[in-house]
Amino acid sequence: MNILIENAESREYLANNGKWTKNADEGRDFGETQTAFEAATREPIGRFNIVCCIRQKPEFIIITVDHGTGKGTSTRQVQGSPLAISQAVRNGSSP
Repeated sequence: MNILIENAESREYLANNGKWTKNADEGRDFGETQTAFEAATREPIGRFNIVCCIRQKPEFIIITVDHGTGKGTSTRQVQGSPLAISQAVRNGSSP
């Protein structure tokens, strides 16, 4: 199980390289929801979701556990630091 930051508008996940990816398997694991939330609120990413990604072959189960707004939008890469279930499950690959 991984804790990821998801862009609420594009449904992309923050990757280890600071870029965004459509594939949840490539998303950066923050380990804890609080760590992910704090990283997301410091960065210029606009609206975000903190999601729990459970690898269930051949798909992923994605559950939103928190949400918020960063410092706004930007074209630069995101830097990040190394609750109750509120939304239905969806697969981990964004359209």
